Amino acid sequence: MAASLKTLDAVVEADGTVRLIQPVRLSGPAPAVVTILMAGDEPNEATRRAIEEPLDGLPRFENVDALFQELET
Repeated sequence: MAASLKTLDAVVEADGTVRLIQPVRLSGPAPAVVTILMAGDEPNEATRRAIEEPLDGLPRFENVDALFQELET
């Protein structure tokens, strides 16, 4: 089965609880990646470290379609 991405609007509460803005139906637990939109202009330390990491050997994708193509292989 091919992987697909679905974007959902959510709010992350101060205690770390994630609250979805609209309901979603899932057949079971689903892995997720949470990106927090920060009001400030400066990235946090973890983001700075990730940006500075060398990309040697890591795949780069020109667009989402290229990423999906790679996931399907």
